[in-house]
Amino acid sequence: MSNTWILVANASEAHLYSSPKAKLLNGHAKLALLEDFSHPDSRKRPSELVSDRLGRTLHGTTFGRTLHGAYDEPSDPKKVEADHFASQLAECLEHGRVNNEFDELILVAPGHFQSMLKDHASQ
Repeated sequence: MSNTWILVANASEAHLYSSPKAKLLNGHAKLALLEDFSHPDSRKRPSELVSDRLGRTLHGTTFGRTLHGAYDEPSDPKKVEADHFASQLAECLEHGRVNNEFDELILVAPGHFQSMLKDHASQ
């Protein structure tokens, strides 16, 4: 009997279901919830994910004045958190694949999050 895993996910939560192909109930597959995942940091506002102010740097002096500049934020904190969550989910899926816990995987997620998951999936 083959087994299908179904991952329904977005950047802040995910639900992993299992459906044995041989078990049909009135023509519909019976789903069993394997695990719920939650990543509350993905729901936070960007201002809650970073420090209060950007860092500063000393550029040197000109005409007796000290020149300062601010560092730019290197990346979007929301995307960083979503990518971190995608990495955790991909690790769970990889564990299931290596241990032959499923034969098929169905992924239901927004396009941008699907690409993050695929970036973390092993080749």
